[in-house]
Amino acid sequence: MKETGKIGIRNPCLVDEMPSFRECVAIEARARLRNAAFANRHVKPAVSATEKDAAAGAVLGHCFPVWLRFKGGKGVATTLGVLMALDFVIAAIACATWLAIAALFRMSSVAGMSAVIAALLSGVGLTIIATL
Repeated sequence: MKETGKIGIRNPCLVDEMPSFRECVAIEARARLRNAAFANRHVKPAVSATEKDAAAGAVLGHCFPVWLRFKGGKGVATTLGVLMALDFVIAAIACATWLAIAALFRMSSVAGMSAVIAALLSGVGLTIIATL
């Protein structure tokens, strides 16, 4: 297998060992959904501040991993997994945003930033709606 120096599912996608971008996304999505299903089954519904801090630490640790000298990692996939564990509705909105932007611009980084912004806005919006 050829190596690109990238980590995760992106490596086989970059060296054309996967037939399509869609197949790479499907593999990632299946892994994240499996993790979210496990978390939703085994994590209590009310999320404590400690659990939120741990989730934020996991996302930051994947965005800036030590073994890559703090130069980026797999933050988008981890963020989506954390969102699925914390709030599935917000995760669905973020995922739909990522898919739409990725299809439009063909850039995961732009799609990831857009998905996080959509998650923040939808979280604020859902909180406001819940208080009415």
